Amino acid sequence: MSLGDIKNAIAKDKILLKSMEFLQTGRWFVIDSIQDPYTDVNELKELRSVFYVLPCHPDNLLLRGNKIFLPTEPRKKPYLLHMKDIKA
Repeated sequence: MSLGDIKNAIAKDKILLKSMEFLQTGRWFVIDSIQDPYTDVNELKELRSVFYVLPCHPDNLLLRGNKIFLPTEPRKKPYLLHMKDIKA
């Protein structure tokens, strides 16, 4: 998986996009009011519980240490990938 592949998939992933929005705006408190059936509120709450260690990279990547949160597709939940494993 290349960095370009990851960026393209993140651009379509509602959970990661919403998490990055909340990291930038601090509006985690609106999670319970989300009405979008395609946005898993429980996943957002899981990310909210560790938001203080989730920097947003300028390339719209959600990081935790030296790992990138990968988008949901084709997986059921986002997971972490070591940055060293990504092809430039």
